[in-house]
Amino acid sequence: MWDGLESAVIAGQVRFIQSEHINKEVERKLAQFDYSRNKYDDFMRRLKVDVIRNSDYAQALISLKGDLASNVPFIAKKQGTFLDNLDEDLSNISVASIKNAKVITSEQGFNTDITNPVLRKNTQLKIPDVCRYKHIPCSNWLDVFTHLGMRF
Repeated sequence: MWDGLESAVIAGQVRFIQSEHINKEVERKLAQFDYSRNKYDDFMRRLKVDVIRNSDYAQALISLKGDLASNVPFIAKKQGTFLDNLDEDLSNISVASIKNAKVITSEQGFNTDITNPVLRKNTQLKIPDVCRYKHIPCSNWLDVFTHLGMRF
């Protein structure tokens, strides 16, 4: 699988980027679960993952959070720091918006219109649903493998 992804990167079929927020989150998880930093560094090198600096997408992230706070009723009902706790998830959506990229996530959305005013306050904000709202392409890893012609 990794060889197939590396070949696709070398052939220019796909390019991987990630936000600085996500990169830091992964590094925290590596330390928390005592995973090998060398394996992660090898993964980043082999797949030529570009880490997009926070300063490059900060304005897009602020804009996205403002949009959600203003136009998503169940978010407006939540406490003030709700969106601040979602910077990791929203950062990759922000990067995708400025880089004309597709968000790849293992998260499953609810396939709901997040602007629906009848959604309850305890509704969770899911990456695919925000992408759908913002008209940003979003898929999962299986879609990436299928697109690249990889069969398992």
